[in-house]
Amino acid sequence: MYRLKGDMNYGSKTVMKIVLILFIIYSFPLTSLAQERLGKVKLGNSDYNQKGVKLFFEGNRSESIKNLELAHKKNPGNSEALYNMSGFYLMAKKYEPALKSINRALKISPNDTLYLNRRAKILIGQKRYQKAAEVYKKILSVDPDDKKSYSKLGAMYTLLGQWKNAELNLLKARNLLGDKPAILSSLANAYIMQEKHKVAIDVLSIAQRNNANAEREVSLGIAYEGLGDKQNALEHFYKAKDMGSKNKMLQGHIKRVIYTSPSNKQ
Repeated sequence: MYRLKGDMNYGSKTVMKIVLILFIIYSFPLTSLAQERLGKVKLGNSDYNQKGVKLFFEGNRSESIKNLELAHKKNPGNSEALYNMSGFYLMAKKYEPALKSINRALKISPNDTLYLNRRAKILIGQKRYQKAAEVYKKILSVDPDDKKSYSKLGAMYTLLGQWKNAELNLLKARNLLGDKPAILSSLANAYIMQEKHKVAIDVLSIAQRNNANAEREVSLGIAYEGLGDKQNALEHFYKAKDMGSKNKMLQGHIKRVIYTSPSNKQ
């Protein structure tokens, strides 16, 4: 019979942490941060800028970029055209030209939080989470009342494995924004990675009451497994399966708990 090495009260802990990190990568609600959506555009007063935006939405992307470059050339202080250009490149997942464009815009308007958020989104697309975290810290230094940036910064720390920093920023986000399910999910993952399983379960239970989600059932299973409560762990894993969880690791979670239960140990 297959079993993991070591006692399966959390694990071995090393194996369980690897499992959770992989789970976070597959299902982390950073997905909302990494979407390649254009978001806002800035029309400004430049005819070339406005024409560039119009051409983009008409599907003529090459002419759109040419007009945005012309808008900037005619007025080197025009950061709006560069911002729009970065968004169009981002939509096409052309991260390098997107980053170059937004960096040019930030040289003109270094404290524009809209521009900084765009830069962070591009860096997330490149999986440069440490750099993205630095951008969110910059945003908070410019505007300490930017509530959503605490959540985004916490998300970056989670992906970087900086669990305490993640917890602190996600707690701030929770205090400012309330019990948003995505924030609670991220906070619970940070708790689990610090072996704070009971508080993780409390947080996930609140999130599930507000908005039931199959992937949070997986997290609940992992938290109960961390407490050594295999019965509850399996209940939540099976519930996640019944709810249609698309997590590729779910069957592995179930097998691991079954095969490492006392009755299966050799």
